[in-house]
Amino acid sequence: MIEACLFDLLEGFVAIWLYTGGYNIVVSGDDISKVYNEKAVLVLNHQSTADVPVVMAAASSMPRVAGNIMWIMDYIFKYTNFGICSHFHGDFFISQGKDKSEQLQKLTKHMKTVFIAAQKKWIVLFPEGGFLRKRKEGSKRFAKKNNLPELENVTIPRVGAFEVVLKSLKQNTQNGKVSDLKSSQEIKWVVDVTIAYPGGNPLDLHGIGFGYWPPCVIHTHYRIYPVSEIPLETEKLSNWLYERFIEKEHLLQQYYTEDKFLDETDTQKRVLPQMPRKQLQQRVIPISEEVLYHYFSNEVLEC
Repeated sequence: MIEACLFDLLEGFVAIWLYTGGYNIVVSGDDISKVYNEKAVLVLNHQSTADVPVVMAAASSMPRVAGNIMWIMDYIFKYTNFGICSHFHGDFFISQGKDKSEQLQKLTKHMKTVFIAAQKKWIVLFPEGGFLRKRKEGSKRFAKKNNLPELENVTIPRVGAFEVVLKSLKQNTQNGKVSDLKSSQEIKWVVDVTIAYPGGNPLDLHGIGFGYWPPCVIHTHYRIYPVSEIPLETEKLSNWLYERFIEKEHLLQQYYTEDKFLDETDTQKRVLPQMPRKQLQQRVIPISEEVLYHYFSNEVLEC
């Protein structure tokens, strides 16, 4: 509990970089508050180093969540200045190499010995396995080879880690035996998170830290799926995850060309574009485009 509190404070410190630089986050889509107290895996598109502070800033506005998040990240980050902090926090460092099977076995063990034992709630996963600009060409080759659409705003995701997370934290019958997970230890939700930067030009961590970039709005769109409705067979699960990233492609293209992120017609069941609670320092309320314009013009916001 102490460690979770300290990590919550650390994420809040990173969030300050965004707020003081004028990089404001607007959220839309499903109401994510209903999964605050349950286990979930967040599946995000990955564009730059700015994605990490964006997620931290979003998490810092969610009560009882920020300190209990486990990150799955590339092993190279283990040797950075925050590697030791991530290690003791219980994050998992995965290696993108030939020892894929061994890495996934280690992740399976990590889910039980660390994630469940430490009573963490959420897992942050970037299935693309790298930044958009670095993986785009390889993604297009893979898509062409496997009869998938070639994507411009996201890349074809890798399924291995996502599959391990779901199967490790889900009650299911394997080899004639039922897993011994308690109901409170099961993963309940997959939260599909789409991050969009103005004009499709992502910021970077250093620029955010120094306030190099001009103030802007960063959009995060949530869609929530019950794990009980997601197939666990490898092929079906792969197709399900591919479909989510194809949807992300359409959402981002729509946002960049029409400045519109609401993809559903029944907006009554969706969260309209709004500022997270801590940014408003009061309850979450829908905000009109006119009010947002005045707010981002550094005028006083009165609600």
